[in-house]
Amino acid sequence: MGSGINFSVNEVYGLIERQLKTGLQPIYEPDLPGEAEITLADIAEARNLGWRPKIDINEGLRLSIEYIRERVLTEQLGAAKA
Repeated sequence: MGSGINFSVNEVYGLIERQLKTGLQPIYEPDLPGEAEITLADIAEARNLGWRPKIDINEGLRLSIEYIRERVLTEQLGAAKA
């Protein structure tokens, strides 16, 4: 859903790079026509219902990376061997 905290693409890149340590550098391109500049999720209504974020962005990225490594990449490697 979101946390109500806005992160730039550069900030998210930095968080992912700190976890993966690939040494890759971003390639900057001009914005696409109609590209959203701000994508902050408004979670006010969810908060009104008692919902609160339980996982911060660093933990969410760590869990996502772990999931991709354990499930997605493993499945793709298995399919490639078949």
